[in-house]
Amino acid sequence: MNKSLPTARLARIVERDLFGGLLGMLAAAVVARVLLLAFDVPEALLIALLLLGVFSGAFVTHYGSRSAETVVVSFRNWNTRLRRVALKVMLWMLALAAATGVLTVLTGSYDTLGRVAGTVIATAIVAGVLWPLSLLADRKNSQSAGLLGMAVAVVVYLLVIPLIWDLDRTTDAILSTSFIIGLTAPFGMFFLSLKNTAASWIAARVGVGVYVAVLVSFLVAAWNPGSWFGSEPWWEMGWWCAAYGSLSFASLCGMRRLAIDWRWLGVAASFFSWVLSLIGAWGYDDANENLLLVTSGIAVFFAHTSLALLVPLKPGQTWLRIGTLTATATAAIGLDAGMIFAVDFDDILLSRVVPAATILASCGSLALILFARLNRAMAVDFSQVRIAEITQISLICPRCQTRRMAPLGTAACEHCGLAITTAIELPVEPDAP
Repeated sequence: MNKSLPTARLARIVERDLFGGLLGMLAAAVVARVLLLAFDVPEALLIALLLLGVFSGAFVTHYGSRSAETVVVSFRNWNTRLRRVALKVMLWMLALAAATGVLTVLTGSYDTLGRVAGTVIATAIVAGVLWPLSLLADRKNSQSAGLLGMAVAVVVYLLVIPLIWDLDRTTDAILSTSFIIGLTAPFGMFFLSLKNTAASWIAARVGVGVYVAVLVSFLVAAWNPGSWFGSEPWWEMGWWCAAYGSLSFASLCGMRRLAIDWRWLGVAASFFSWVLSLIGAWGYDDANENLLLVTSGIAVFFAHTSLALLVPLKPGQTWLRIGTLTATATAAIGLDAGMIFAVDFDDILLSRVVPAATILASCGSLALILFARLNRAMAVDFSQVRIAEITQISLICPRCQTRRMAPLGTAACEHCGLAITTAIELPVEPDAP
């Protein structure tokens, strides 16, 4: 992240508090799960418990940041041991699952032994998931994403195990909660992994906020009677947050400074569309469908433009970006004009020009993705890299196969303690004949 940004420190504080509140909410969910096993807890008390977890997590991360370095070192040491334990647990659980499955079939005890097999398989799965997530948590840029994934894996495991043994009286709500937390976690991890990238540090924090809003909306909906298909306003609110929040994230990609920029027009269009959608979802008034389509089209256009400008192109390839954006603008303007002026859809403009422009924009967008992949290796001029600027190297320990970023010189493997000495030098060009 660019340290000269005037809002960088504020962004880090907001991010730390928000992330701490999220982890606090997950911890409170585990406590609520234990209470639900023994008592009929009112929904108001559950919500109060979750809010207490959010504020407690945010408070601890905000005022305990001074000792964060010590905590990080301890976590990395514990994380290294966790990977070894996770692999062993996964192997033992798979062996036990095989033995239990065979015993279940031979004895016909499908109830008890089936639950044992389910518990063993769930344990093996969570152990297998924790292993790659711990690798993410070891890296500085993806530490928050890995930590979130590990916390979600443990929470979902603790939610599901009592369901296997039929110990819960709120099976539907708990099962919905498990699916919601598990399925939304990858999106939160994705946004957290981009928070240190210069071109997306603002967009990533907006994305994290959207992820939290979607998670809270879905959790509230899961504990209210309603349908998965949007009959409840909270479900619809979560879906609209996900849709227009993603457009806001895409619109802000490439924005390196928190300043007045054309990308905010896309955020404004997304926010206005979100408000219109919520008005209709909560039944306060009939949403103006034409206005909603117009503002949504504007939001999509700005999001697409922002992402298209991020693609590294050679001077001879810029025509593709110009043509793609022109086709996108033509399709958006044609559709919006048709909605605003009530043009008949059988008109030649809407029936031919707009579909043709849409096809060109779609094909151009796919071509931009391919060019981004092809030009990725050519984007860095290695001749401009100075030896003095290289202070770390990525290596794999030859003894335990642990991957890590190690400083140049002599460093010990965090896992097995093997001392490794590294050095780099520029290649020597052969003498000209």
